[in-house]
Parts: sequence; structure tokens; C-alpha cells
Amino acid sequence: MAEKPVSEVLKTYKLAVSSGSCSGVFWRGDPFTNSKPKNNENWPKNGSILKGYQYLCKGENWLKVTEIQQVGTSGFQNVAEDNKWMGYDGGASNGGKWLHDI
Repeated sequence: MAEKPVSEVLKTYKLAVSSGSCSGVFWRGDPFTNSKPKNNENWPKNGSILKGYQYLCKGENWLKVTEIQQVGTSGFQNVAEDNKWMGYDGGASNGGKWLHDI
């Protein structure tokens, strides 16, 4: 991937669907290439902590996730090689804001 992150600073966010009744968000694939994530295992539930690097693609912010800590667990799981991405916002019809500063 030739794209560069907005910053080399590792970002940390809490995933929480802002509206609707979703219990979390399935992984997204690479927004630059449209390639799918390796799998949808361990998709983040509301309250999970995600770490990764921020990218800008077509005017929208994306997080290339490197680690996840599921809600109710301790410790992070490395997912850096699994092509797992998360949008910052699902829009009004898809749960509103997803990634929240902590």
C-alpha cells in the first residue's frame, strides 16, 4: 500500500455506535483498494478499544486497526496483518459516530 497515514502517531479510540441498536460494527476492508479484511472474526463490539493509524481516503477518515481489546477483556489482540479497517462515522443511517476519543 503506497498510501501514508495522516500521522505516525498511534491512535486509540473506543468503538461505540452512537445511534440505533447495533451491538458493534463489522470490520471494513481497505478503503483504498476495496480489498476485504482477512476475516470478520473478533469484530468490535460496543465499548471495545481500537488502536491504529489514521488515514484519509476520499475525504473520509479511516483507522487501519493494529490492535483490539474487546469490551470486558484485558489485554490487546494484534490484528495488524489482517487488513482490518474501521470508519470513524457510519452516517445517520448506520449508527452515527463509531470511533470516540478516550
